[in-house]
Amino acid sequence: MPDRDRPIVVGVDDSPDSRAAVEFAVQLADRRGSDLLAVHVWTEHPTDVLRRPGRREAEPAREAAERMLGECLAGYAERHPDLPVRRDVVRASSCPVAVVGPGASQDSADSVPVRHDSRSAAPSNAN
Repeated sequence: MPDRDRPIVVGVDDSPDSRAAVEFAVQLADRRGSDLLAVHVWTEHPTDVLRRPGRREAEPAREAAERMLGECLAGYAERHPDLPVRRDVVRASSCPVAVVGPGASQDSADSVPVRHDSRSAAPSNAN
């Protein structure tokens, strides 16, 4: 039996596969009465980091990631007004990690639909 206190977590990018995963996660969260936590991991080119050492300037890559996440989730609030949706934009580290988001972990999330990113260092099961 699903635990309604645990969110449905979905990893988001702007690919068609990701949009399908968001749709699936929204439907699942709505049916179960769970929150939806949409997570996007963004990267920043090393030269952009070096251009602002010690300065507190805007992070264009982060801002673009937040816009993209908003665009991927657009329309769901109108179609599912009772569905609590939280967003998290996380900067990628230099090593592959499982990202679940604040207030959620692999033990506290009920379902984590994800998309394999061929650019990641994660092993592939392809034959």
